[in-house]
Order: sequence, then structure tokens, then C-alpha cells
Amino acid sequence: MSAAAPARAGAPGSEFAWEAVKRCPLCGRDAGGHVPFRELMDHGQALRYLRCTGCGLVFQSPRMTENSLKAFYAAQYRTLVQGQEGVTEKDYRMQVGRARHLVAFVAARRERVERCLDVGSSTGALLLALQARYGCQAHGVEPGQAYRRFSQGRGLPVVPDLEALDSSLERSFDLISMIHVLEHLPDPVGALADLRRRWLRPDGALLLEVPNLYGHTSFELSHLMAFSPHTLRQALRRAGFRVLALKAHGRPRSRLIPLYLTAWAVPEVLDEPPARLVPERWVNLRRRAADLWRAMATRLFPWWAWLPLPPAEGEEG
Repeated sequence: MSAAAPARAGAPGSEFAWEAVKRCPLCGRDAGGHVPFRELMDHGQALRYLRCTGCGLVFQSPRMTENSLKAFYAAQYRTLVQGQEGVTEKDYRMQVGRARHLVAFVAARRERVERCLDVGSSTGALLLALQARYGCQAHGVEPGQAYRRFSQGRGLPVVPDLEALDSSLERSFDLISMIHVLEHLPDPVGALADLRRRWLRPDGALLLEVPNLYGHTSFELSHLMAFSPHTLRQALRRAGFRVLALKAHGRPRSRLIPLYLTAWAVPEVLDEPPARLVPERWVNLRRRAADLWRAMATRLFPWWAWLPLPPAEGEEG
């Protein structure tokens, strides 16, 4: 492990290999253009986040290697974040509430969906909600075995990774969703570009949601990136997408705190990626202002700042 990321004995991630990030995952700028942004402890593990001066992306460095990340998600992730490997009531209800919001977001922009793919489909709540709204064929990718079995038990065709999808499905999806997944990936631009090239129809659309650097706490062991609206737009553009809508909001968790960023994008293949990305200004100041608003809203208006858990299916009204 790097000396820059010491861990307490037995801390999650302490038995895995770590590496420094030598180039910005968004613009490719080398380590000479990376400046400190935030240091903290999460579950006994020291974490350090840097900010790229070339584009503004905030990212974790050092971080677990790609192979270690796969082992971490297979062995520890769910237990770490929710105390057990299987589906919890809290997580399930949050996903159902999020699915309601996301389907409404899609419905305002797409009249028909014939075949959808949810990468990181978890309980399958979004896939079932899309099926109910559009009558579409729904496919999921979920690496966690307990969650994959849960969604398979609900009749959904869910596989552990993209390579396990039937090759006949390539370029057949008119909607691909990736909800609270991109921040976990070491190469977010490459992952988005691969979805566009290999799985999305030319007339298809991408639905994406991530934690908002200017609202969400953002920094934890499994979050390799912390996206702002600016850097999320740039990541999508660099991956060959045109952003048609990007909304900061708190649904279904908050009316006041913009916890999440939801984006709607379509393929727009460029001759080549932009040579230079526009850097974001005042990132540290904006983050401090967001932290202050989060604390003030929680203290002054707790009933709007933090809403109760959403109802599960069949409990609406």
C-alpha cells in the first residue's frame, strides 16, 4: 500500500493493492497538474482526493487497483455500506423511490423505449419501473451475487458483467442507464465510450445519475470520482455524447439539498476527443458553500432537508 494511504489493521481495503493515479481520468493531465483537495478517514481507511487543474475533476489517489476493486466489490462492498450482503429494506425503498423519479425524467423525453439496459441494476427496481411504463424488454448487469439473484427472482434477465450479455444484443438498446455507478469506475470516459460504441443504438439515449460534488458528501472508499455538473458534462462529451439535459436535485431523499446529478445524453461521435477541456473555476469555494448549505438546511429545515424513506411498490398514496 502507498504510504500516502495508511489504513488501520483490518480496515476495508487494507488487504488489497493500491496505486497512485498518474493521469487525470478525465483529461489525462499528468500528476504535475494535480493538487490536494480533501483528506479523510472512511471505515478506518485514509483517503486522499486530488483536483485536476486541467479540467477540475476531483478524484481519489491513491486508490485500489482495478483487480483489487473487483475483489472488493465481490467480497466487502455491500457489507461495508449497509451491514449485510443481501438487500435491505432501506436500500430497496430508496431504489424504488429513485426509479419513480427516473422514469418520470425519461418519460418527459422519450415516448417509446423498446429495449433497455441498466448497468449496475441492483434490485432491478428501475428495470421493472421502465417495463411498467413502456412494456419494453429489460436487461440488467449486476456484479453483486445477492442482488443479482434477487432481481433474477423477480423475472429479470440479469448477468454479472457486460461480457456476459448475449452478443446478439450489441447496438440494440435504445435506452441505457447507469445509476450511481460511474463514480465507482477507474476509467469513466472509457466505460461510457464503450457503452456508446458497443451497446447503444445510434438513435438511443443514455440516462446517467451520480452524486453531486456540490451537494452530496461524495467522499468514501468506493467513490473514485466526485463529479460536478461541469466535469460530468465534460466526461460525457469526451466519451462521444451530447448532453440534452442535466439536473441537480435531491429526489427522493431531499427537497432542499442537490444531492444528485441526473443527465440525459445522446450519441454524438466526434472526429476526435476535444484536445483540451475547459477547467472548472472555484471548485474548493463551491464545495465549501455546498457543505455550508447542507449543514444549514439540515439544522433549520430538517423535515424538508431529509425526507422519509420512499414507499415500496404498492404503498403509494
